[in-house]
Amino acid sequence: MSDTQRTAPRAFIFDCDGTLIDSMGMWLTIYPELVARYGISMTPEDFAATESLALPDEIAYYHEKLGIGESAEALIAELRGMLTDRYAHTIPLREGVAGFLEQARAAGIPMAIATSTDEDLVRSALVRLGIDGFFPVLVTTAEAGASKEHPDVYDLALERLCAATGSEVPAHRDVWVFEDAMGGLPARRRVRSARARRPRGGALPLRDLRRRVQRAPARAHPVVHGGGVAVPSPCAGEPRVRRVAVVGGSPEPSGASAVRRAVRDADAVVAVDRGLDAARAAGVPVDLFCGDADSVSAEGAAAVRAAERACDAGERAAFDVERYDPHKDFTDLSLVLRAVRERWGDPALVCTCLSGGNPDHLLGVLGRLAGWEGGVELAEDGFDGRILHGGSSWRPEAPVGSRFSFIPLSGEAVVSERGFRWELDRRRVELLSDLGISNVIEEASPTIACHEGTIACWAFR
Repeated sequence: MSDTQRTAPRAFIFDCDGTLIDSMGMWLTIYPELVARYGISMTPEDFAATESLALPDEIAYYHEKLGIGESAEALIAELRGMLTDRYAHTIPLREGVAGFLEQARAAGIPMAIATSTDEDLVRSALVRLGIDGFFPVLVTTAEAGASKEHPDVYDLALERLCAATGSEVPAHRDVWVFEDAMGGLPARRRVRSARARRPRGGALPLRDLRRRVQRAPARAHPVVHGGGVAVPSPCAGEPRVRRVAVVGGSPEPSGASAVRRAVRDADAVVAVDRGLDAARAAGVPVDLFCGDADSVSAEGAAAVRAAERACDAGERAAFDVERYDPHKDFTDLSLVLRAVRERWGDPALVCTCLSGGNPDHLLGVLGRLAGWEGGVELAEDGFDGRILHGGSSWRPEAPVGSRFSFIPLSGEAVVSERGFRWELDRRRVELLSDLGISNVIEEASPTIACHEGTIACWAFR
């Protein structure tokens, strides 16, 4: 299915704090304000010592260790009074939220809230900010009986939303959940403890979000999905995943050292079909498997089936799975790039195990990667490479005497080369021209610059 054919979302479920309302700064300051009322000054390190505690236990710690408040219950009541005042009077709406909600409603998308915060606090803020009418359903983790490290609150919100609107329960892939933190979907207090990271938000289909909750992965990958609404998520910011390694399914895969080099600085690793075998052979953990599993080994196929069974059973899986029909109209790489974009936007790609074997596949690979705007690196046994767009350049880290080549991938490209045996100065080069093939690096810090168009270039070992 192409991007233009993707099913429009049929429901939105929103977190509230940090997503709809700009309350995270308040949560960072309210505890210091509470203890300051009793003339006590605490450092961030002091508060960090209690970050892992549940709220009642943290307040009990303050009462017992600091001697503040008549009792832990009285101190909780005092904190609640402070929170009630903030939610009812001061916490602002996040920028862009009102317009986004208006467009979602105009598109006929029903919306619900799933929150870890007490309902009365959230409703007071929604009413004051004039957005309560967008949400016929508001569900709390207290009602669901589990924190956001479990999928219960999202499932309950969807069930109630469908009952309220008289609609059938849609497939999870068509329900989009907006959160400001996706690190295993931590509850709000874990977001507060991660203040240095300031995780940005985004949206995931409920299907994928439930798998993330069940897996509780070490790395979370928020993305923004426009769906049928023409504006980005109100909680969208810079994606946390800036660099994705793609381990391809080449018939002649690269060795373990090249795979490990490719994933070294990656925030997420995607295996394409038999690329799962290459990743496993290199000892590289995979975050996502994409493919029709027609070329992966028996052991790899068993690992894919085990991951699928775990996800379906609500258990922790080794990795996420996107399985494709072998009789599809697209290559696995095309579908992988779509999956990467849906999850993580347009991160930089570093690709390995994509260039060996079939020459027709290699040309198709270059053609697909040429359209990726986030930047592409190539890491194989015999070379490192880049795909450069107009305005970008590369200084290959290769010894003097190394062979170097480039090939234009656009109708024409304008290229400069410095530090090579044959140099170019803004030379206009036609599509697939052989002009740039088999140059030689003659200086320690050579540079190739693409001023216009798109080129692929390689520094050979």
